[in-house]
Amino acid sequence: MQRGTTPKARPVKIYYITQAKTAPPTFLIFTNQKTPLHFSYQRFLENQLREKWDFPGAPIRFVQRLRKRERDTRSADSREDAAPRPDKRQHETLDLDE
Repeated sequence: MQRGTTPKARPVKIYYITQAKTAPPTFLIFTNQKTPLHFSYQRFLENQLREKWDFPGAPIRFVQRLRKRERDTRSADSREDAAPRPDKRQHETLDLDE
């Protein structure tokens, strides 16, 4: 699948999509920029979701968010002394090329 683009701009990189609500189905899209996805690319994503899962007649909403970068400003010494971080939850991923 090719990345979504905006007219006269750099490509929008989608880092991940997660479902935030069920009624109506609302998906959060985390991207590399605030510029909204082109309407045709949102329609493509909606069609892919409808093809993969059953959303008959339900309006699908997308909310685009800018992904916050995780920066660790601590020194290497303080990281060694820090307690281990808990593992992040595992999520199901969707391969839209299937």
